Amino acid sequence: MRSATRVDFSAPLDARARFARLFGAWTLFFLASPGVLSDDGSALLAVVGAIAFGLTVIRPVGRSRRPGRAAFVAEWLAACYGFSAQMIWIWHVVPFGFLYPGLGQGLYAALSGWLARRIAARHGPAIGPAIGAAAGVLALELLRTLFVTPFGLGWQRLAHCGLDAWAGLLPWLGIEGVTLTVAALVGAAVADAGRGARRRVTIGIVGLALLGLAAGRWAPLPAANAAGDDELTLLLVQPGFSQERKRSDDAEANFRASFRQTLDALERVERPVDLVVWGESMLYVPLTTPAARAAVKAGVTAPDWVAALGPGGRARELFALFRQRERAWVERQLLPALPEGTAFASGAEAFDVVDGQIRSRNVIALWRADGERQPLAAKRLLVPFAETLYGFEAVDLVRHVVRGVAGYVPDFQPARETAVLELAPGGPRIGATVCFDNAFESLYVGAGGPAGVDLHLVVSNEAWYRNAFEMDQMIAFTRALALITGRPFARATNSGVTAWIDAEGQVRGRLEVDGQDRGVAGTLTATVPLPADRTVRTPYEHLRTPLRLALLALLAVLLWVPVRTTRDPAPVVR
Repeated sequence: MRSATRVDFSAPLDARARFARLFGAWTLFFLASPGVLSDDGSALLAVVGAIAFGLTVIRPVGRSRRPGRAAFVAEWLAACYGFSAQMIWIWHVVPFGFLYPGLGQGLYAALSGWLARRIAARHGPAIGPAIGAAAGVLALELLRTLFVTPFGLGWQRLAHCGLDAWAGLLPWLGIEGVTLTVAALVGAAVADAGRGARRRVTIGIVGLALLGLAAGRWAPLPAANAAGDDELTLLLVQPGFSQERKRSDDAEANFRASFRQTLDALERVERPVDLVVWGESMLYVPLTTPAARAAVKAGVTAPDWVAALGPGGRARELFALFRQRERAWVERQLLPALPEGTAFASGAEAFDVVDGQIRSRNVIALWRADGERQPLAAKRLLVPFAETLYGFEAVDLVRHVVRGVAGYVPDFQPARETAVLELAPGGPRIGATVCFDNAFESLYVGAGGPAGVDLHLVVSNEAWYRNAFEMDQMIAFTRALALITGRPFARATNSGVTAWIDAEGQVRGRLEVDGQDRGVAGTLTATVPLPADRTVRTPYEHLRTPLRLALLALLAVLLWVPVRTTRDPAPVVR
């Protein structure tokens, strides 16, 4: 249906008006995010926000001394506000820390706006605005998907808002398929508003948008998302610790509190538990790898800023203490108290050899039912300036400033690949990831993901964020990843949200106490169906790389190959 009046996309828009309109667009996107107006967010508001973005960025720059620069800065600042608002919960970790991802992703938005205007001008006044607006949205989401840390955290994307609207599309075309659908909707809206596009162009854009919407709602799930007959029963333990208690209370007292909570829960469960899981760094026992122990005996040291070891070359003495505590707390007390056949996994901090030094990692440790500890699974993506300084921790001034602001020096080292844990030789295979990893599909699919797993386990500490909507965002990420990978997910957190999600992206179990799912203590028993065939992958896993290359090639073609029409635009109604 055509609009009553035509929008003149050739009319310049100055920096102030551009900022005001984009401020509104980013406000809509913020309101669409999970946990803001509703737990799942709103696909409708996200699409309307994307349309408002496209309608604004394709307008030529206004008159000023340096109009291009003024427009770029206006779009950058407006997007900085929008993305910072989505991550305002970072305030609880570092005051004003939410500005960093806003500035990074804001730069992506400004670059996308510039690209949209170039493409719109390249294709003429009839079809250029529609194509440019769609390309701007596509470019923004691709930049945030392809370039995550440290530039701006590709955290919250269009597909995560009102996920049920896109559920059928994700196993087939992933986040990129949703992005293409929304971009087509934006192009169709601009074509309608401008009333200058050729009919066949408009029909093509609208058809693509409707096809994507229909697939999102009604496309059948592929075979990879089908459950088999085998099941795995997990006991997910949420102690409800605040971040202050987690960091400051006596380590042994906190360990024993989770230990008692676990034993109490095991007495109440009605079926055998295969695996007990504690949240991120909840073991309170620093672990050491065999390589690290051998290196310390050979005289290898840790940098002075590694907090748990401290200066003075005490690594050898402290490693002996850590091993003694692991044997006393875990091997002699916790494991013998578990039912026969039950394995145990927990988040922990560990020391390993990295580039010839002793460095720390954020890991998941798993002890099989026979008491044997498996190789550690370490976190892959580290939170910028909260878990890593990207090597700048070696600079004295940087360490001094960061320690004064945060109270510690972020110095974790990332893993190079997503690890797989096995409860027994030849048994169920579990992809193991930690907290922040859960936002990025590249850690679960393609060359960066684990092969042939039955389910994914996420251990997380979200107590940093009090009861903020960050927890709802994490659930949205997990649901999307379950659909994309065709595998169920279990999430064990320190304070919420602890849940398990099936391979169809549905939350099948959620820990709640008196109606609250965060900031509470409790346990959740999850009986998770395993896939019928762990070797079968979703179509998206096969299509992901060629799809991304095709979308990048499409943007390049639109930018460099002009497609003009001689049709004159309709009269402008001011």
